[in-house]
Amino acid sequence: MVVLVVACAVADGRQPPDQQVGVRWALAGITLYQRTLSVRLPRFGVSCRFAPTCSRYAHSVIGEHGLWTGTRLALGRLARCGPWTPLDTVDPPPHASDWTP
Repeated sequence: MVVLVVACAVADGRQPPDQQVGVRWALAGITLYQRTLSVRLPRFGVSCRFAPTCSRYAHSVIGEHGLWTGTRLALGRLARCGPWTPLDTVDPPPHASDWTP
């Protein structure tokens, strides 16, 4: 069963980003987060240190680079977030034409 799931994930990852099933699921999950939890976080004093926000960054890179590379870029962005990062740090997502893995 695990082999089948991995094989499907690898096959899906070989498709262009706009045709990947995993990308559609990830973007739907990010959109759901943005419409529900994200709008409530400022009430508790939580705000993103980056511009654009991390969820918008993740939505952009996953949609443009695909699920695997986009997730890696989004996780790298989250790893850079912390008290050492000044508020409103501008960090635009890399475009596929400018970026090499």
